[in-house]
Amino acid sequence: MGKRSRSSSSASSSSSSSSSEEKKKEKKNKKKKEKKKKEKKDKKKHVKKDKKKDKKKSDKKEKDKQQAKAIPPEARLVTCGPGARSDAPGLRGERDKLLREAVAAGAKIALPGNMPEVKDKSRLDQAKAALERLQASQQKREAKVGYTVGKPNW
Repeated sequence: MGKRSRSSSSASSSSSSSSSEEKKKEKKNKKKKEKKKKEKKDKKKHVKKDKKKDKKKSDKKEKDKQQAKAIPPEARLVTCGPGARSDAPGLRGERDKLLREAVAAGAKIALPGNMPEVKDKSRLDQAKAALERLQASQQKREAKVGYTVGKPNW
C-alpha cells in the first residue's frame, strides 16, 4: 500500500509540474516575441534616422558643389621659389621703358634713383604739420605704477 500512495502522489505532482512548465514556456515565448517587436521598432527608428542623416548629408554636399561652381577659382600665387629680382636685365629694361613713357606723359613718379624735384614746398610743410598733429594727439605710454588706487567696495 505504501507503494501505491507514493506512486499516486508522484503522478499528481508530475501533472502539476507539467502544467507549470507549460506556463513557463508560454511566458518565455511571450518575452521573446516582445523582444523581437522591440528590436523591429528600434530598427525602423534607426533606419529612419539614418535616412534623414543621409538626406542632410547629400543636401549639404549639393550646396557645397553649387557654391564651388558659383565661386570662380582664384589664381594662386607662388609662395616659394626664387623671386623676381628687380635688377634682372629683362625687368630693368621694362621698368625703364615704363618710366620713360610715364615721364613723357607728364607724370611725376618717385622711385629710388628717380626722385622728382617738388617746386611747391607748401605741400611738404602741410604733410609735416599733419604728421605732427597726429603724433601729438596720440596717447603717450606712461610708466607702470607698482600700486593701484581703489575705492572701498569698488
